[in-house]
Amino acid sequence: MLKIRDEDVKHALKNGMKELNEIHNRLIALHTELTNADSLIRSVSINKIRYGEFEGGTSSDKKDLCDVMQKHEKIARAREIEIREEMRQLTKEEESINRIRVCFQSLRGQEYAFLNELYVKGYPYKLVEEHSGISHSRFEAVRKKGIKKIIQLYESNYSNQEIITQRHRIYRNNTKKGEVVYRQLTLDLKA
Repeated sequence: MLKIRDEDVKHALKNGMKELNEIHNRLIALHTELTNADSLIRSVSINKIRYGEFEGGTSSDKKDLCDVMQKHEKIARAREIEIREEMRQLTKEEESINRIRVCFQSLRGQEYAFLNELYVKGYPYKLVEEHSGISHSRFEAVRKKGIKKIIQLYESNYSNQEIITQRHRIYRNNTKKGEVVYRQLTLDLKA
């Protein structure tokens, strides 16, 4: 996976759904254009063979027509390559947005709540901070930690499916020594 920054995470959370819809629509349009380009290349190739077989007419007319068709076929093939590359790039963008969103969905507690309110819902920073009921420094630490977790998961070797299904194990394995992520409930029952 590519390296991402805080800004990439924020942008994907803010605009991800809108961008995914735009990417989807663009891929459909490109697929249609690619299908048309493929059909055009096939018809030009077949017609080029046919024009070479015709009897009569001047040879310069046949050559001119064949040259035009070859040039047209070359342009169509170049456009086909461009379309395929654009589709690859759009697919990479889609994968990146989806992965950021999967990593975000794996968060829990305040990290998820704060990032959701700030970036997904788009509430003003001050409002979310005041509503949190914690100090500015604590709020900022939780927000940054949430984004850091998203980036670490994004850049990890875990698949999206592993992140979704094995979130608890992943967080346990990726914690710093001494940091407690999971603690069993104990009851101190002294009579």
